Amino acid sequence: MKNIKMVDLRYLFGGGVIVSAMLLLASCGSSTEESTSEGVGTVEIMDTGNAEETVSGGSVGVLDLESDSYDFGKVTEGTRVEHVFTFINTGEAPLIISQVSASCGCTTPEYSTHPVIPGQEGTVKVVFDSNGQVGQQHKVISVLSNGAAKVTLLHLRGEVTPKS
Repeated sequence: MKNIKMVDLRYLFGGGVIVSAMLLLASCGSSTEESTSEGVGTVEIMDTGNAEETVSGGSVGVLDLESDSYDFGKVTEGTRVEHVFTFINTGEAPLIISQVSASCGCTTPEYSTHPVIPGQEGTVKVVFDSNGQVGQQHKVISVLSNGAAKVTLLHLRGEVTPKS
């Protein structure tokens, strides 16, 4: 096997996986530089600086939200709450949302699956099912993208009152 001296994981995985790779290395007790008795490879992770720089050296998309929080007020248990978070790509490259996940199975996200070109609008729709969710609610929706901010958090808040 060949030795690999310096690898910027953004070149290999598009940037979104770098945090996962770093956490994996940390959680396994590995260091960023490791050699084996067989002399198999060395990997060193380095930071190349500007987070807005892409592989081609150009700019990236920017997910610019109208609002990152929605308060649905008080609803009765069993009510389904829907909200659409709207954003504009204010960057200089297409913005691609790769994944959207909610902190609870009671909240279902839908999102723009096509690249959002600069200046255009995209959406993340969330549907909250309040069955079995009595009391104050704060649901967090994580949006992963190729934008300047790799992870964007959205918040859905409100109160669910018991059925009569």
